[in-house]
Amino acid sequence: MTGAAIISLDCEGRWGVADHLTPETASGLTDARLRMAYRDLIRLLADVQIHATFAFVGLFTRPASRETTELVRERAAVLPYLTRAAAGLTDAEEGWIGDWALDMAGEQGHEIAFHGTTHVPWPDLSREQARWEMEQVWPEHRQTMVFPRNQIAHVDVLEEFGCKAFRGAREYPTRAQSLLSEFDCRVPSQQMPGQAEATPVEIPSGVFINWRSGLRKLVPPQITRLRARNLLNHAAKTGGVAHFWLHPENVATAPATMTNVSAIVEEIVRFRDAGQIRVETQLSMLGG
Repeated sequence: MTGAAIISLDCEGRWGVADHLTPETASGLTDARLRMAYRDLIRLLADVQIHATFAFVGLFTRPASRETTELVRERAAVLPYLTRAAAGLTDAEEGWIGDWALDMAGEQGHEIAFHGTTHVPWPDLSREQARWEMEQVWPEHRQTMVFPRNQIAHVDVLEEFGCKAFRGAREYPTRAQSLLSEFDCRVPSQQMPGQAEATPVEIPSGVFINWRSGLRKLVPPQITRLRARNLLNHAAKTGGVAHFWLHPENVATAPATMTNVSAIVEEIVRFRDAGQIRVETQLSMLGG
C-alpha cells in the first residue's frame, strides 16, 4: 500500500496580514525578502522534482496599476480588512505586488490554486461578495481552493464556479494549543473522502510546517522532522494523505523556517524513492 504526500503554500505577500499590518511585520515582507523566500522554496522543490500547490491571493498576482489601486480602495469601503492595503498601495507597492511569484511557480509546473482575491476570511463575506472574489481570477486558477485563514464558508459558491476541491481546516481553540500540537509526534495521516461524496471535495487538512518565529522557535527542528516522518509512515501503511503546508511569507519573516521545510522535503523524498509515498498536488490528488 502507498500513501500520498501534498505540499501546499498559501501565497499572500502583505495581503495575509493586511488587517493587522505593523511596521515590524512589514519589515519582514519587503519585496527583496519575499523574492528570496519564493526563490529558495521553488529551487528546493525543483532540485528534488516535487510539484506543489501554490494557492495565491488574487490581488497579489496583479501587476502594479492604477486600476488595481482603485479597485482596492473601492472594496475597502465595504471591507474594512483592506483599509491598510488601500493606503499601502501608494507606498511603491512594496510587499503587495507578486505577479513575479505567480510566474515563478507557473514556470516550474506547480499547481496554481486560489486563496481568495482579497484574503478577507470568507465567513466575513456575503455570498455575493464571495461570488465577486471568484469572478476576479482565471478559471484555471480556481480549480482548487485554500480558504483564507482556513475559515471555510460559501462552499456552494465554489461548486457554482466549478472549483473541484478545497483544503480542509484542522482548527485549534487557542494559539497555545496550536503551538503544543507541534510537539505531538503521533499525528496520523488522513483519508480522502469516498467517491460518493459531493463536490467540491475536502482535501485532508494536514499539518502546518512550523514557523520558526516567536514562541514557535522553542520547537526543536528534530521534533518537526520526527513528526513528519511518523506522519508519512502512517500514510504509507494506511494509504492515507500526509499534507504539509505553510506560507512562503513565513520563510521571508523567519528564514530559519527553511530548515524545517528542507527536513520535511527530505523525508518526503526518502519515502517517495522507497516507493511508499506518491507526491501529489491538490488537483492531481483528484486525478485532475
